[in-house]
Amino acid sequence: MPLADTPPVSPTHIPVLKQEVLDAFSGVPHQVHIDGTTGLGGHLEAVLSTYPEIRTALAIDMDPLHLSLAQKRLANTPFADRIRWHHGHFEHMLAFCQEQNVAGSVSSILLDLGLCSAHVDMAERGFSFLKDGPLDMRFDTTAKRSAADIVHNSSEEELATMFWRYGEERYARKLAQVIVERRKKSPFTTTTDLADVIKQATPAHKQQGIHPATRVFQALRIVVNDELGQIERVLQDLPHILGSGGRVAVITYHSLEDRIVKHAFKELAVDCVCPKELPMCVCGGMAKAKILTKKPLLPSEKERELNPRSRSAKLRLLQKI
Repeated sequence: MPLADTPPVSPTHIPVLKQEVLDAFSGVPHQVHIDGTTGLGGHLEAVLSTYPEIRTALAIDMDPLHLSLAQKRLANTPFADRIRWHHGHFEHMLAFCQEQNVAGSVSSILLDLGLCSAHVDMAERGFSFLKDGPLDMRFDTTAKRSAADIVHNSSEEELATMFWRYGEERYARKLAQVIVERRKKSPFTTTTDLADVIKQATPAHKQQGIHPATRVFQALRIVVNDELGQIERVLQDLPHILGSGGRVAVITYHSLEDRIVKHAFKELAVDCVCPKELPMCVCGGMAKAKILTKKPLLPSEKERELNPRSRSAKLRLLQKI
């Protein structure tokens, strides 16, 4: 991937749960590492600096700008020539591995899910309801469908379902109705325009704590980028990607993501899938992996103080048998 003419990396970028991720990969037979959500390259740099024996690293990201920023930042490191850059969705991780002839021999994988802080800080990307920008929310700027397309082309029922299912928004139906009524008069053009309408439609006594638009924006972002579908698909491919003893570390930031990861890990770690009423196993099933975290690892109090955006992070670990 060619280097783009990009702005400098924000010095405030802090990889979440960095030490916990590094500890998670301790003791594995280091050969091939994959960062499926490279972002600005903070975790990638830490892993390759800590484990110089890694011979190949695949750096994957949906956002071409962030991938270019990471590539530029790591261009002069001792491990730069060992990194293979891939612009694309991490759900295609298996295909990328097959292209590099490393499928089935990967030693470590990191997926840092959710919204990168840099996306929120860049108003022009349309992720923040506090900064005036276009109603976009695409991680992959080459993708066709934006948040504005969804807001303007979805039915009231579709919007309500979306806000409830992906944002767990209790006022989903009311907000969907208000949005549809407003768009009949004039289209939504900016993030703050939509956020203001949501705030006005939310009861005043329910506006304590998080911003009233938080859950709706989360729902729109998830749908625009098919975030949950991507997570489900890549987790299904893990047995075909990892080598024996290889580990995957997944950082989630909200219950929808964490529920999917927890369930997928359990499925990969179970032996028998026979109905419970059968007196003995007849399926002959064998676990493909073992769960290394009975409960997810959380940021320390110190990390939460230094990086408030890490407060909802949860880290789960799985190892292929």
